Amino acid sequence: MKVALLDRQEKISLDVPLLKKISAYIAGKFNRDKNAELNIVFVEKEEMVILNKKYRDEKGPTDVLAFSYCSKDTGLESREGPPIPAKELFDDAHGFTVAGEIIVCPEVAESNSKKNNPKLFPECGTLREIIVLIIHGILHIYDYDHQNREERLKMESIQNSILNDVTGNFNV
Repeated sequence: MKVALLDRQEKISLDVPLLKKISAYIAGKFNRDKNAELNIVFVEKEEMVILNKKYRDEKGPTDVLAFSYCSKDTGLESREGPPIPAKELFDDAHGFTVAGEIIVCPEVAESNSKKNNPKLFPECGTLREIIVLIIHGILHIYDYDHQNREERLKMESIQNSILNDVTGNFNV
C-alpha cells in the first residue's frame, strides 16, 4: 500500500520520512495491494477543532480522525435505496484505490503523551503517541471500533500488538 503524508502544521517537528515508513509498514499488515493508497495529514489544533465539529459534532480538538473509503458502508444512500459501498465511490479509473484518510493533530498527541506517560520514554513520547494514533486510525479504516467493551478490548489488543511490533522493528 502506498502511503502519502502531508504535514500541514508547523508547531511540532515531525520526522516525516520515518513516519511514512512506519505508516506503510502498519498499513501493509491490512492491505498489500500496491494500487491502494492511504493518506495521512497532520494538522494544527485550530484546524482539528473545525474538523472535529464538522464530522463528529464535537467541540474542541481531537487527536485523530479516520475516514474509511474501503468499509462496507459509507453512510451515503443511493437514489435507488441501499447504501453505497465506499469502495464504489473511491475506486479510481486510473488503477488505484484510496483506502482512507487519517487526520492527526500532533499538538494534541504531544499533550496526550505528557499526560499519559510523563516519565515513560520522555524523549520519544510524542513520536510514540503519533504512531499509536496512526495505528488507531488504520484500525478504524479497516472497520475496527470501540463502541462497546468487547470491541474496545479487541481493538486495544491489536493496537498494542502492532505498537510492540513497530517499536521493535523501528527502534522507537
